[in-house]
Amino acid sequence: MKARMSSVLGLLVIVSVVLGGCVAASTPTVAPVEPTNPPAPTQKPPEPTSVEPVTITYLEHFSTEWGNEWFVKVITEFEKRNPNIKVELIEKPWGDLWPTLTAGAQAGDLPDVFATSGGWPATLSEWNALYDLRPIIEKYGDAEYTKNTGALGPYALGTYKGKVVGATWGLFTYGLFYNRDYFEKNNLKVPTSWAELEDLLRTVKQQKNIYGMSAVWDKAEGPTQFPYMYYGWRVRGAGGNMVDAQGKPAFNSAEGKIGLEYWKRLYDQGLISPNAEATSVQQARGDFCSGKTLMIIDGPWIKGTCETLKSGFTIAMVPGLCGEKTCGSSTIVQFLSVGANSKHPEAAFQFIKYMQSTEVTLDWGKTWAMTTANPAYLALPENQSDPIMGVVAKVNADKDNYGIPSLPNQDAISAMVLNEWQKVLLENKSIDLALKDMETQWIELMKIIK
Repeated sequence: MKARMSSVLGLLVIVSVVLGGCVAASTPTVAPVEPTNPPAPTQKPPEPTSVEPVTITYLEHFSTEWGNEWFVKVITEFEKRNPNIKVELIEKPWGDLWPTLTAGAQAGDLPDVFATSGGWPATLSEWNALYDLRPIIEKYGDAEYTKNTGALGPYALGTYKGKVVGATWGLFTYGLFYNRDYFEKNNLKVPTSWAELEDLLRTVKQQKNIYGMSAVWDKAEGPTQFPYMYYGWRVRGAGGNMVDAQGKPAFNSAEGKIGLEYWKRLYDQGLISPNAEATSVQQARGDFCSGKTLMIIDGPWIKGTCETLKSGFTIAMVPGLCGEKTCGSSTIVQFLSVGANSKHPEAAFQFIKYMQSTEVTLDWGKTWAMTTANPAYLALPENQSDPIMGVVAKVNADKDNYGIPSLPNQDAISAMVLNEWQKVLLENKSIDLALKDMETQWIELMKIIK
């Protein structure tokens, strides 16, 4: 249970993962996309460091949710230290990121630097849209860089079919968060297993007349939430996996059936708040922060969300939920990638390296209560006893953690899984048939990209 984070995330990849995805927003339902004429590789070898000023573009989504002051500050400081590199910030809401990257990939006009959810690099790489960072990392990487990426090697987490298609940046640990004040006041035991969670939900519903948690399974936002935050996590606890080492579906199994049966039972017995099939991320967070529900599956940023909503209670993170075989949590990695069409890949990587630095990591963590692959923020003494960050640090060391694999047509695959789940909930489709159909469609969707 003390394995390094890089080992933990070995299951994340075909690229190694990770979901973020946005962390704080939703993932749209996306139909599979196949470019009529995939662009030919446009990658050029790294150019010599130039004394002439260059401008690179940086696409991100967080600023559309929290404001761009932090990003402007960081970019300004980077430009001050690198006077020959200018950074143009491009801001897009989370829901627009994938359509923007899809269009850019097909047109051969991607930004120089952009964040990729853990599931996207495979598709973009299949389209020859990502720059292979291996030669640049080998040129500029060192022991400090390796530490800052949280990996055993400088690109251990960002490879796909031999190419280094992403530099590890965000490391977003999902888990179960709870209203600690309510738990202490009512002498409720914090669950440590999936069985205890089910018992607790039943107790608070019957004795306290309050819903223990809500679930995000609506079709607009659930494609990211359900397959990995709910279903995949429960399957992992039973000892199974969503995919095998080749990225092929592995959930049509006894463990996969346990996962669906668990959530179906909670739904049928009314142990989670009503209308889970239409509940959005925003609604679930609002219910939790207002005290309407006691727990939520989310990330550490839920603390900041509830503070904004003036919740007034202490939020803590459950150390883990043990199943029949494992106690791991869900982890999402977000990569910073470089478009294959970039004219200034070395300048782009210099910016990425700065974003991965300890200085930026500490500022990011203190500002947003969010972690990156750089362990510096979690290592701060003040975080060790924190009811969230102290737990995140321990959870991250669990060898049984798992994450979203990077697969071709990842978003379409996730949407398909959720659609089949809704048929189980609303159309009485059998779990056995749903698992079979999920597996068949998963395999077919992986072929479309080619």
